[in-house]
Amino acid sequence: MEVFLQVRRQKTTIFLTVNESTTGKELKAMLHGITKTPVEYINLFNAEEKAFGDEKSLADFGLLSSMCKAQNPGELVMAFKEEPKVVTPYSNPPKMPEVMRQENAPQEQVAA
Repeated sequence: MEVFLQVRRQKTTIFLTVNESTTGKELKAMLHGITKTPVEYINLFNAEEKAFGDEKSLADFGLLSSMCKAQNPGELVMAFKEEPKVVTPYSNPPKMPEVMRQENAPQEQVAA
């Protein structure tokens, strides 16, 4: 079954579609093709900052197709070599102006 993942590092987000049986080594090889960083320098961590082993599969880490859908992908954190795990949070949109809010829209009158 397909597992949808987002791999985050600093300000970078990479979306991948893989199988539940994909190992950490295979995942690192995919990321090597995208980032051009040697496989041995890539470190992956899950949300609990638990290191992702090379021989373990995504299913071993609880990243299952039933939970990691396209609209809500599973998240991994990537760090290179000995760098700290840093993920820049996404920005929040500004508040909607008063004139654009639905609650202030004029009420339409229905002609009888």
